[in-house]
Amino acid sequence: MSIGKEEWQLEERRLQHVLTEMNEAISELSKQLSTQGEDLRIWRGEFWEDVTVNMATAEDALETVASITQQAQVMSEQERRQERDRRRFHVLKRMVKSPYFGRVDFTEAGETDKEEIYIGIASYFDEKTDAHLVYDWRAPIANMYYDGMPGPVEYETPMGTVQGTMHLKRQYLIKDGKLLSAFDMDAVIGDTILKEVLGQRSDTQMKNIVATIQAEQNRIIRDDRSKAVFVQGAAGSGKTSVALQRIAYLLYKHRSWLSHSQVLLFSPNPVFMSYVSNVLPELGEENIKQTTFQKYAEHRLGNAFRIEDAFDQLEHVLTHESDPSLPTRMSGIWYKSSIRFFHLLQGYKQWLEQGGMQFRDIVLNGRVLVSREQMEERFYTHAPDAKLASRVQMMRAWLLDELERLAEQFIWDDWVGEEVEFLEKEDYYQAYKSSIWGDPDPGEHHKAESTLRKKVVRQRFAPVRKQVKQLAFVDVYGVYQQLFVEGMVERFAKREDIPTDWPNICAYTRRRFQEGTIPYEDITPLLYLQELIYGVRRYMDIRYVLIDEAQDYSPFQLQVMRTLFPMAKLTVLGDWNQAILPHQTRQSGLEQMTGLFAEGEVQQYEMNRSYRSTSQIVAFTRELLTDAKSVTPFNREGPLPVVRKLAAPEDLARKLHEDIAAIRAEGYESLAVICKSHQECLQTYAQLQGHVPITLVDKEDQELASGVVILPVYLAKGIEFDAVVIYNFSQENYSRVSDRKRLYTACTRAMHRLFLYVQGEVSPFLAQVGPNKFTWM
Repeated sequence: MSIGKEEWQLEERRLQHVLTEMNEAISELSKQLSTQGEDLRIWRGEFWEDVTVNMATAEDALETVASITQQAQVMSEQERRQERDRRRFHVLKRMVKSPYFGRVDFTEAGETDKEEIYIGIASYFDEKTDAHLVYDWRAPIANMYYDGMPGPVEYETPMGTVQGTMHLKRQYLIKDGKLLSAFDMDAVIGDTILKEVLGQRSDTQMKNIVATIQAEQNRIIRDDRSKAVFVQGAAGSGKTSVALQRIAYLLYKHRSWLSHSQVLLFSPNPVFMSYVSNVLPELGEENIKQTTFQKYAEHRLGNAFRIEDAFDQLEHVLTHESDPSLPTRMSGIWYKSSIRFFHLLQGYKQWLEQGGMQFRDIVLNGRVLVSREQMEERFYTHAPDAKLASRVQMMRAWLLDELERLAEQFIWDDWVGEEVEFLEKEDYYQAYKSSIWGDPDPGEHHKAESTLRKKVVRQRFAPVRKQVKQLAFVDVYGVYQQLFVEGMVERFAKREDIPTDWPNICAYTRRRFQEGTIPYEDITPLLYLQELIYGVRRYMDIRYVLIDEAQDYSPFQLQVMRTLFPMAKLTVLGDWNQAILPHQTRQSGLEQMTGLFAEGEVQQYEMNRSYRSTSQIVAFTRELLTDAKSVTPFNREGPLPVVRKLAAPEDLARKLHEDIAAIRAEGYESLAVICKSHQECLQTYAQLQGHVPITLVDKEDQELASGVVILPVYLAKGIEFDAVVIYNFSQENYSRVSDRKRLYTACTRAMHRLFLYVQGEVSPFLAQVGPNKFTWM
């Protein structure tokens, strides 16, 4: 309900007061930052002038170290203060455009004074009046705004529950410091404001949603009690936004002990990482650690083999549907992604404690220093009752001792003498300086030569020692491939626990490794086996792990993450209607993943309301799936999706030109042509190049281009566009059971307009959509 004229005037005066105070603060911070920058420059230039270096005695050395430490601490404190002020400056610069978005009038139980609580993206405290002009949306008192309605309310604080009465709840739309609208509400977010926000055009970076957080989203954001939070969210329900706001809330609530470096977000791809990179800084928080599972695996496994990624795997499946080897690969993908295979590797590890470990010869200059046979014999005879990882560490220590002993035997080899001749003059000087202090004699010359030879041997042994320290003497790849020798698994697993086509899976796996490639489905098992052999690496400092697009992860991957981050609380957000990777085409999903946790550890949430797309697009897309009928649209209207028939391939550029012009006439800019595969993208891009200004998005891209882009469906996940064109919506392209979710995923990227281009016979999936849900053109 819109407010009256008198209230409007009061709100405008209040807004102007807040803006005046904030602008004064911005001006003051700007001066401080300028002064701090100059002070730091002077401090760095004069750092050593204020330090007296004296290492003559132990006491003098301690005084020198203390002086340096004191100066460094002062400078470090100055840098921290400058960084804090810089973040505050940027937050206020953003806030001054829209200082707050909500207000709650509240009287605490037992009190008579009514407090007007204005809520924005950050707090603003007026030190002159000792009053909060704006409360941070994450503050406990702000929770009333998201969950409460006028009447009796309560909210939780670190000191306990506060009860009272909410007299008013009001929402504002403020742009560039001007009050555009204000509504009193008896619900969480007024439709008028939300429509305004959702109706805006898309961007190459995600916006924060703190002004429009819904009650169901707020509960997820503020759930800090559950060990694991699992969210099944419909396309466009705000899962990624909720994940980022949840991070911001946790950093705010636990700022006394939680830092941004203790929170880790697993993202689906680099483009997505760039897309969400601006949200936390807009809220005054530093960006957290962000990676993909692929990057983590590549870091741990090294570069001995080419490591296939999830997109290569899916591209192979999409473009080799007639390949007779595909059923074997699919069977291997399903099995290697399962918890059953996770348990099989644990059994394999126990078997390896009795035999079967493989090692690499340690070689220097073509000479085997320690053979794999020597290592295998010692591994199984020395401390045979020790665990596998413990024995590997004992082997490491023994090998380092052996290398020290063997190095002595090389000192007088001919090749060492030859390399001595190529040393730098400084090396000679240091060697002779260390050995000749009095009158030279032949013995001293021999000592100097010995010093030089030792230096050469140390240099040549250094990379060998480094490899041993990194446990490279263990042939992890060989141990893993050994698993796929026929007859191996029967030694430690029941035959009924492995697939019936296991021999074919073994042959396929061995062939791919012989070609120098690790298939994507083997990355996680190989990574886990390496952890079992080396000793599981646990990242104890990570306290929160968030996994977005969780439907892309297998139960095996999730189990490995639990192992790697034992101290972390887990937040898993996904939409199993968008599960398009090959391992998800059999029984999988939310229930299987939540089953990995003990009873009472998991809190499950559902987000069934879609805010991204218009009602017409949601009505169309939910009928593409048999289990998406529960998705409800937000009440935002738009044109019906359009199915366009292309008579010939050359019609593509002309139709696309027409649709680009149409969306731009409506004030929109971003349009995505979404293809089923990257191969199809390349073919379509070649047709459009020179006719339509369009950018091809590749999996290697780090940022999302603006304007018109073309990309495969698996790179579009998690991103939204003003308009979407589904290319080749034909029976040939979209007719298989597995194609349903790919089509649904692609269509749900559209915010305002959806076009489906058909060449040939239309996809049979259109037949299950009501004829009033789309229009032909």
